[in-house]
Amino acid sequence: MHSSDAEKVVAILKASEALRSGHYQYRSGHHGFTYIDKNNIYINPALTEQLAECLAAVLAPITNKFDVIAAPAIGGIIIAQSVARLLGKKFVFAKKDNGSLILDQIGFVDTLSGSNVVCIEDTITTGRTIHTLADLINTSGGYVVEKACLFNRSIPSQAVAAISLLDFDELSKLTDMSIWQQNDCPLCKAEIPLDN
Repeated sequence: MHSSDAEKVVAILKASEALRSGHYQYRSGHHGFTYIDKNNIYINPALTEQLAECLAAVLAPITNKFDVIAAPAIGGIIIAQSVARLLGKKFVFAKKDNGSLILDQIGFVDTLSGSNVVCIEDTITTGRTIHTLADLINTSGGYVVEKACLFNRSIPSQAVAAISLLDFDELSKLTDMSIWQQNDCPLCKAEIPLDN
């Protein structure tokens, strides 16, 4: 990504006040000091569209390599559908059912069968959700050719390969991106309560 695009994404994060500091538990179960509140971005369609335009621009050079964009519920859907529209691609999503991702919407499996797919998530921490989505696509007869996200906060030693607008190193320049297992969390040890 060009530095001007990264600067645009940083400006959106700051303008929306999406970077929050405190004591957070992520969906992965990990704890951390920083939370990227995408809802602060998503409530402003103009900012959401700007992020979608940035991600679409990053994916534009490989548009001939895929037919469909797929996303997991819920946050990935918002950005992925906008990117699909901008790139003129079909769009499908996996929904959650009893805590698991499923692809049971009429027509989605048929759309995926034999198609090359890009999986888009809003934020990647451990990669569990985007890997589960990729497995569902493969089971449905599709072929995942790339994974992408707005923010890849996976730590370098366990990095999840994905095209991203901002990766761990770039996010770390803005704020403390440390994450810990609950047992190792210094914020828990200091008895600092979790933020909502």
